[in-house]
Amino acid sequence: MCDRDCFNCPYDDCVIEELTQEERNEITRRSCDLYVHSPGYENRRKYEKTAKGKERKKRYENSPRGKERIKKYAQTEEAKELNRQRCRRYYYRKKGVAI
Repeated sequence: MCDRDCFNCPYDDCVIEELTQEERNEITRRSCDLYVHSPGYENRRKYEKTAKGKERKKRYENSPRGKERIKKYAQTEEAKELNRQRCRRYYYRKKGVAI
């Protein structure tokens, strides 16, 4: 059994060294699929599409806590856009091209 701490690995014949990149990708893909296709995830997605789920979401968005979350999300998006603009200006300034 491997504890994935390769720097302090007590085993001489490490299994991780024998895996190819394709096998590692397959392991990663399957572990992600287990989460996405878990019964809890699917049931939540189905519930969100029902009338009860939509009503619950609407109540949450109209509550003070929901409004605060929406406001914080909007501020985050604005900050991301400002950062994109700054990065763009910095890039063109370094490149010597006028915007």
